Amino acid sequence: MLGGDGTLLATARTVAKAGIPILGINLGSLGFLTEVKQDEIPRALADVDAGRCEVSLRPCSIARCNAGRNALLLMRR
Repeated sequence: MLGGDGTLLATARTVAKAGIPILGINLGSLGFLTEVKQDEIPRALADVDAGRCEVSLRPCSIARCNAGRNALLLMRR
């Protein structure tokens, strides 16, 4: 996945149920969630290809807001 933290979150929502691992490559400015910087791409891809990588599972939370009722529902998957 190429992009910033927002792209990583959107991608994670899309593939979460399928259990597809994501390698976050930061093209944004901060990169709190993405782990690979642009200059690290060749090494990171070589590590993945050689099986020298670790998959870490992250918890997922869902928030739904109903502004008309002043309600916020927060669930954890």
